Amino acid sequence: MTELTVGIDFGTTNCAVVLYEGIQAREPRIFDIDKVAPFNLLRSVVGYRKDELHPAVGETVRQNLSYYDDVIESVKLRMNEGNKKTYTLATGEKKSPIEVAAEIFKYMKSRIEEDFAGEAHIQKVAITVPAIFDVATRQNILEAARLGGFEVSNAKESLIDEPTAASESFDTFGELKDGNRYLIFDFGAGTLDLSYFEKKTVKFEQIATGGKQIGGNDFDKALNAWVIEKCRRDLKLDLNDEGEGVKFFGDQTSYELTLFEIRDRCRIAKEELSSLDSKAIAMRLLPGKSIDYRITRAEFENLVADKIRVVRHECENLQREVERKVGRAVPERIYLVGGASLMPFVSRTIQEVFGRKPWRGIGDLQGPKFCVAAGAARFAKIGVAPSLVRYDDSAKIVVERLKDRTIAEIFLSYAREDESKVEKIYQKLLADGFKPWMDAKDLLPGERWKVRIRDAIRRSNFFLAILTTNSIKRTGFFEKEVDEALDIWLEKSENDIYLIPVRVDDCELPERLHEFHCADLFKEHGWTQLIKALKVMTERQQKAS
Repeated sequence: MTELTVGIDFGTTNCAVVLYEGIQAREPRIFDIDKVAPFNLLRSVVGYRKDELHPAVGETVRQNLSYYDDVIESVKLRMNEGNKKTYTLATGEKKSPIEVAAEIFKYMKSRIEEDFAGEAHIQKVAITVPAIFDVATRQNILEAARLGGFEVSNAKESLIDEPTAASESFDTFGELKDGNRYLIFDFGAGTLDLSYFEKKTVKFEQIATGGKQIGGNDFDKALNAWVIEKCRRDLKLDLNDEGEGVKFFGDQTSYELTLFEIRDRCRIAKEELSSLDSKAIAMRLLPGKSIDYRITRAEFENLVADKIRVVRHECENLQREVERKVGRAVPERIYLVGGASLMPFVSRTIQEVFGRKPWRGIGDLQGPKFCVAAGAARFAKIGVAPSLVRYDDSAKIVVERLKDRTIAEIFLSYAREDESKVEKIYQKLLADGFKPWMDAKDLLPGERWKVRIRDAIRRSNFFLAILTTNSIKRTGFFEKEVDEALDIWLEKSENDIYLIPVRVDDCELPERLHEFHCADLFKEHGWTQLIKALKVMTERQQKAS
């Protein structure tokens, strides 16, 4: 019986599988995961029908939308919800994101078993996750894989960050040379992950990281909104108004499937505009009603200009962090990872910010669509990723295993007068390997700041209430942020560390925070104690996963 080592890139839009056949296998191969779909990819879409016991997965769903009562896509973007929120099917049955994702994993496992006719055993599997995913989301992905039939143990052994997997893939093929610096630009359907590192003999020195919850799906949505607005104007059909839309189409199902098909056509158009100057979006809506809209690449880029600015902002932030740590430096090579990285503006932005054209790899295994799965397969095979060496401001070198790396996100709440003090805390947290969030640095022009801040608080692993003689006298949004954090704290177990009062000077502790022990930065060991608390809780969360 053949022993298989499997790497899975669990994607928002598509999944990819790369495997090694046999214990002695030296070269991995791309597995044709969906015989119906082109390019050896599996569409991350699940179709449910009332009279069928099992749902369908992949391209067959996309090609037969009207056959299914419910079609669910992009479930990866909801993996942070776990079992807290559900999809309601036409049957009235509720499905959590974990259960929907499990159907995708179940399909992948059944395809592998079918292809080897029962003559193979999956010895080890590794699954990729965005570097910015928190511990809970990673645990939810593991649970989905288990429900899908894969034998996965824990996050340390069965999950690998997507940029890390990509670098492992390039290193496997001898692309990374000792002493050179590289940038992994991982831009998928749902997330942007940036990783700037230097290759050493047996380790990588990670100089800076960046990223944001933005991806190709956001560009699809912008194009989708453009089409819907033209339908409203040209056909007098308001597809944003669900009630009117259902009346026009006759029933809820046909209305929702039409919206799904429009989104699908927009996704295809976006992808083809990477190589074409213009693309038509054409489809029949119902008798007597159809659309045939053409959009040029320039018009599309103008349509998504705000999102292009976000990507550029993240690149510039990373470059500033690199310059602060090691001075001005042009990476030896910039690797593109993920389907969204193929959009032409990405290459232009990278060249303008970093001073070098990006590289797309040689062959499919090094290309943007499969290098992550190839790296995951390699990680599964050797059981360990290269060592990661991280710079910090005190010139100390901290060595840790890439496979143990989970970035904790930290929200910084403060009074406006204390911005300069909090910025120093922000930089020190970055140097200590955390991912702080501060509105003055991470809030972008044009964003709805109240919504963005509330979302950042909800997403963070820790909430630091920065207290000074200024902030304790303040009322307003600082207090509202603390109230939001207190509500979240009530949802957690009594042993969890989440809300930490951080006193910068010897100010009085607000009464409602008396229950929490402070980190006093004005005292000798205040910073050490704060970092200890953050690391203890992060390690506790990792062990739980």
